[in-house]
Amino acid sequence: MTDNNLRAFPMSTVDGYSQDGMSLRDWFAAHAPTPERETIDQQRQADKSRNPYNEPGRPKLRSVAQIVADLAYEYADAMMEARK
Repeated sequence: MTDNNLRAFPMSTVDGYSQDGMSLRDWFAAHAPTPERETIDQQRQADKSRNPYNEPGRPKLRSVAQIVADLAYEYADAMMEARK
């Protein structure tokens, strides 16, 4: 089983139906610390420097929510790597 397939909660049963549990990576991302405003601002500035006018065909400017989600998955990936 690869790390990408590890489950935080291997199996759950709801109304008699079995379901695969949440991935461990998703669980780590959900529990990532909230990034500081300064970190979010740095990410927004980096986005603007890559594409100041949000032109098509270039990296899109991300919303604050997208930046927070990306940072949460960076945290989760670091946690997965630390488990090795």
